[in-house]
Amino acid sequence: QAAEQGVVEAQARLAHVLSKEYNSLEEAEKWAKIAGGKGNQAALFTLGSVYIARGETEQGKEILRDLSNKGMKEAAAVLALYSPEEGSSEEFVKLNKDKNEGEKLVAIGKAVYYEERGNQEEARKWMIQAAELGDVRTQSFLGQKYGREGNYKEAKKWLKKAAPEDKTAQVLLDA
Repeated sequence: QAAEQGVVEAQARLAHVLSKEYNSLEEAEKWAKIAGGKGNQAALFTLGSVYIARGETEQGKEILRDLSNKGMKEAAAVLALYSPEEGSSEEFVKLNKDKNEGEKLVAIGKAVYYEERGNQEEARKWMIQAAELGDVRTQSFLGQKYGREGNYKEAKKWLKKAAPEDKTAQVLLDA
Protein backbone atom coordinates (compact mmCIF):
# COMPACT_ATOMS: atom_id res chain seq x y z
CA GLN A 1 0.00 0.00 0.00
CA ALA A 2 1.01 3.58 -0.64
CA ALA A 3 0.70 4.46 3.07
CA GLU A 4 3.17 1.74 4.02
CA GLN A 5 5.52 2.97 1.29
CA GLY A 6 5.63 6.41 2.94
CA VAL A 7 3.27 8.41 0.73
CA VAL A 8 2.19 11.14 3.15
CA GLU A 9 -1.17 11.87 1.48
CA ALA A 10 -2.04 8.15 1.57
CA GLN A 11 -1.07 7.96 5.24
CA ALA A 12 -3.31 10.94 6.03
CA ARG A 13 -6.22 9.49 4.02
CA LEU A 14 -5.79 6.09 5.71
CA ALA A 15 -5.87 7.74 9.13
CA HIS A 16 -9.08 9.55 8.18
CA VAL A 17 -10.78 6.41 6.81
CA LEU A 18 -9.73 4.33 9.82
CA SER A 19 -11.15 6.89 12.22
CA LYS A 20 -14.38 7.66 10.36
CA GLU A 21 -15.33 4.50 8.49
CA TYR A 22 -13.96 1.83 10.81
CA ASN A 23 -13.80 3.65 14.14
CA SER A 24 -10.32 2.19 14.58
CA LEU A 25 -8.96 5.03 16.67
CA GLU A 26 -5.64 3.42 17.66
CA GLU A 27 -4.70 2.63 14.06
CA ALA A 28 -5.96 6.04 12.93
CA GLU A 29 -3.82 7.70 15.59
CA LYS A 30 -0.75 5.74 14.45
CA TRP A 31 -1.09 6.84 10.79
CA ALA A 32 -2.14 10.39 11.69
CA LYS A 33 0.98 10.79 13.84
CA ILE A 34 3.20 9.48 11.04
CA ALA A 35 1.75 11.82 8.39
CA GLY A 36 1.25 14.66 10.88
CA GLY A 37 4.90 14.36 11.88
CA LYS A 38 5.72 15.15 8.26
CA GLY A 39 3.62 18.31 8.42
CA ASN A 40 0.41 17.04 6.80
CA GLN A 41 -2.36 19.26 8.18
CA ALA A 42 -5.18 16.87 7.22
CA ALA A 43 -3.50 14.17 9.30
CA LEU A 44 -3.14 16.54 12.24
CA PHE A 45 -6.83 17.43 11.89
CA THR A 46 -7.65 13.71 12.07
CA LEU A 47 -5.34 13.30 15.06
CA GLY A 48 -7.09 16.13 16.91
CA SER A 49 -10.46 14.56 16.08
CA VAL A 50 -9.27 11.14 17.30
CA TYR A 51 -8.21 12.61 20.63
CA ILE A 52 -11.58 14.31 21.03
CA ALA A 53 -13.43 11.10 20.10
CA ARG A 54 -11.46 9.24 22.80
CA GLY A 55 -12.33 11.85 25.39
CA GLU A 56 -8.89 13.48 25.35
CA THR A 57 -10.62 16.76 24.55
CA GLU A 58 -7.92 19.18 25.70
CA GLN A 59 -5.22 17.44 23.68
CA GLY A 60 -7.51 17.40 20.62
CA LYS A 61 -8.47 21.05 21.06
CA GLU A 62 -4.80 22.01 21.34
CA ILE A 63 -4.06 20.47 17.93
CA LEU A 64 -7.17 22.05 16.38
CA ARG A 65 -6.31 25.43 17.92
CA ASP A 66 -2.82 25.25 16.38
CA LEU A 67 -4.27 24.35 12.97
CA SER A 68 -6.84 27.12 13.28
CA ASN A 69 -4.09 29.62 14.07
CA LYS A 70 -2.28 28.44 10.93
CA GLY A 71 -5.38 29.23 8.86
CA MET A 72 -7.22 25.89 8.66
CA LYS A 73 -10.82 27.02 8.74
CA GLU A 74 -12.17 23.48 9.19
CA ALA A 75 -10.25 23.25 12.47
CA ALA A 76 -11.67 26.61 13.57
CA ALA A 77 -15.19 25.37 12.82
CA VAL A 78 -14.77 22.14 14.80
CA LEU A 79 -13.08 24.05 17.60
CA ALA A 80 -16.04 26.41 17.79
CA LEU A 81 -18.31 23.42 18.38
CA TYR A 82 -16.16 21.94 21.14
CA SER A 83 -15.17 25.21 22.76
CA PRO A 84 -18.06 27.59 23.33
CA GLU A 85 -15.64 29.80 25.24
CA GLU A 86 -13.67 30.26 22.00
CA GLY A 87 -16.73 31.34 20.04
CA SER A 88 -19.94 29.81 18.80
CA SER A 89 -20.44 28.44 15.32
CA GLU A 90 -22.75 31.36 14.54
CA GLU A 91 -19.99 33.80 15.50
CA PHE A 92 -17.62 31.82 13.30
CA VAL A 93 -19.94 32.33 10.32
CA LYS A 94 -20.16 36.08 11.06
CA LEU A 95 -16.38 36.39 11.36
CA ASN A 96 -15.76 34.61 8.08
CA LYS A 97 -15.56 37.08 5.20
CA ASP A 98 -17.49 34.74 2.92
CA LYS A 99 -20.80 33.75 4.54
CA ASN A 100 -21.14 30.67 2.29
CA GLU A 101 -17.64 29.55 3.29
CA GLY A 102 -18.45 30.05 6.96
CA GLU A 103 -21.69 28.07 6.68
CA LYS A 104 -19.87 25.33 4.78
CA LEU A 105 -17.18 25.04 7.43
CA VAL A 106 -19.69 24.99 10.27
CA ALA A 107 -21.54 22.17 8.44
CA ILE A 108 -18.26 20.25 8.19
CA GLY A 109 -17.60 20.85 11.87
CA LYS A 110 -21.05 19.59 12.83
CA ALA A 111 -20.64 16.54 10.59
CA VAL A 112 -17.39 15.68 12.39
CA TYR A 113 -18.99 16.35 15.77
CA TYR A 114 -21.94 14.02 15.17
CA GLU A 115 -19.87 11.35 13.44
CA GLU A 116 -17.50 11.16 16.40
CA ARG A 117 -20.48 10.63 18.66
CA GLY A 118 -21.82 7.81 16.51
CA ASN A 119 -24.82 9.71 15.17
CA GLN A 120 -24.32 8.78 11.51
CA GLU A 121 -27.72 10.07 10.40
CA GLU A 122 -27.11 13.57 11.75
CA ALA A 123 -23.50 13.52 10.49
CA ARG A 124 -24.64 12.63 6.97
CA LYS A 125 -27.21 15.44 7.05
CA TRP A 126 -24.44 17.96 7.76
CA MET A 127 -22.08 16.37 5.21
CA ILE A 128 -24.76 16.77 2.55
CA GLN A 129 -25.24 20.40 3.55
CA ALA A 130 -21.49 21.08 3.26
CA ALA A 131 -21.40 19.31 -0.11
CA GLU A 132 -24.42 21.25 -1.36
CA LEU A 133 -22.65 24.46 -0.32
CA GLY A 134 -19.79 23.44 -2.61
CA ASP A 135 -17.19 21.78 -0.39
CA VAL A 136 -15.26 19.65 -2.89
CA ARG A 137 -13.64 17.34 -0.32
CA THR A 138 -17.03 16.57 1.21
CA GLN A 139 -18.52 15.97 -2.24
CA SER A 140 -15.74 13.49 -3.03
CA PHE A 141 -16.05 11.86 0.40
CA LEU A 142 -19.82 11.44 -0.01
CA GLY A 143 -19.34 9.99 -3.49
CA GLN A 144 -16.90 7.42 -2.16
CA LYS A 145 -19.09 6.66 0.86
CA TYR A 146 -22.20 6.13 -1.28
CA GLY A 147 -20.14 3.94 -3.63
CA ARG A 148 -19.01 1.71 -0.74
CA GLU A 149 -22.66 1.46 0.34
CA GLY A 150 -23.70 0.39 -3.18
CA ASN A 151 -25.74 3.54 -3.90
CA TYR A 152 -24.08 4.22 -7.24
CA LYS A 153 -26.56 6.87 -8.38
CA GLU A 154 -25.73 9.10 -5.39
CA ALA A 155 -22.04 8.19 -5.64
CA LYS A 156 -21.89 9.34 -9.26
CA LYS A 157 -23.85 12.53 -8.47
CA TRP A 158 -21.34 13.65 -5.80
CA LEU A 159 -18.24 12.47 -7.66
CA LYS A 160 -19.34 14.44 -10.76
CA LYS A 161 -19.66 17.60 -8.67
CA ALA A 162 -16.21 17.09 -7.13
CA ALA A 163 -14.39 15.88 -10.25
CA PRO A 164 -13.41 19.25 -11.74
CA GLU A 165 -11.30 19.99 -8.64
CA ASP A 166 -10.66 16.54 -7.11
CA LYS A 167 -8.32 14.01 -8.72
CA THR A 168 -9.66 11.09 -6.68
CA ALA A 169 -13.20 11.81 -7.90
CA GLN A 170 -11.90 12.06 -11.49
CA VAL A 171 -10.17 8.67 -11.23
CA LEU A 172 -13.24 7.02 -9.70
CA LEU A 173 -15.53 8.37 -12.41
CA ASP A 174 -13.16 7.15 -15.14
CA ALA A 175 -12.94 3.65 -13.61
